[in-house]
Amino acid sequence: DWYRIMENLSTLARMARAAEIILIWATQKPTMDAKGGIDPQISAQITYRAALALSTSGESRVVFGEDATERGWHAHDLPMPGVAMLRSGPKAAPHPISTRAFSPADVIALPDRPVWQRSAKAPAPVPAPASEPLRLVKDAAPAAAVPQDLTDNQKAVLQAAIDGTSTNAAIAKATGINPGSVTRAVDALVKRGLLAKDGTTIRTEVAA
Repeated sequence: DWYRIMENLSTLARMARAAEIILIWATQKPTMDAKGGIDPQISAQITYRAALALSTSGESRVVFGEDATERGWHAHDLPMPGVAMLRSGPKAAPHPISTRAFSPADVIALPDRPVWQRSAKAPAPVPAPASEPLRLVKDAAPAAAVPQDLTDNQKAVLQAAIDGTSTNAAIAKATGINPGSVTRAVDALVKRGLLAKDGTTIRTEVAA
């Protein structure tokens, strides 16, 4: 059961360093554990900590430690998808890093592959069409396409629209920005002529 699994993982975490075992702990919601975060016996053994945009400062503290807020590890304030934070030790200075980011359109465009299944022989991978090579990230828009005088929220919303996100709710989910701030950013971008709205559908007026 769950508790037995956690006990075994805790034992493994305590032994991992001496046994030269690399332990990776990954979670989508770091505060969902029954104890309010990562098991303390496991957390004490984790040296490198990384996070994409988190929802609250409490989640930042769970991932980066109790001193996260004081020392500037504010993963709950990251501006947009594709930006993360990596803490390599207790004395590391906080700074954002770039990661690969997939928009919904990028995921839909991925080539079909056989569903993974346990077998003696793994299925041969399906290559991407030669005429349309697979891209891990969307080609960046020209630097001049996104005005530099926008606020961080406006830049994030505009980039989400360029990536194919077309409603306020989808932009809020993609960027991690609260819906009210998304609405204000969209309205400001519409006034600037950078976005256009057709009912609830948003389209970008920026050439990507």
